[in-house]
Amino acid sequence: MSSPQATQIHIDQALTTFSQLYTNEDYVADQIMPMVNVNKRSDKWFVYGKEHFRYRNAIRQPGALADEFNYSLTTSSYFAQPRAERHLVLADDVMEQDDPLSEEVDAAELLMELFWLIREVDVANYLTSTANLTNNTALSGTTQW
Repeated sequence: MSSPQATQIHIDQALTTFSQLYTNEDYVADQIMPMVNVNKRSDKWFVYGKEHFRYRNAIRQPGALADEFNYSLTTSSYFAQPRAERHLVLADDVMEQDDPLSEEVDAAELLMELFWLIREVDVANYLTSTANLTNNTALSGTTQW
């Protein structure tokens, strides 16, 4: 009589204390362009001029009045474009899932990871667009590299 084979005495199962998920810990969009909480989908904000970046002598002669510094103030507007994605989580799947899985938590975390990636790409595209860079010259013809 022979001994049982390894495949007969053990059935492979998922580990209940471990799973593996890849995420990106190095997003920089919020460091470069921090999010601002707003109450309305569209509105305006104040924009100060750049006069304070211009060098001024600011030396006052004895008995003379100081030169007057003025600054400008304008407004700009925003429109917060709604974004949405979803992952269907069925109650039956939640009841049948094995540890360490959590379909609801996994879906939420993966959707957030997707939105962080979308934000990262949006900020990179905004910052590298020639429409947003004011010191760019589009070269054409023989002036190109």
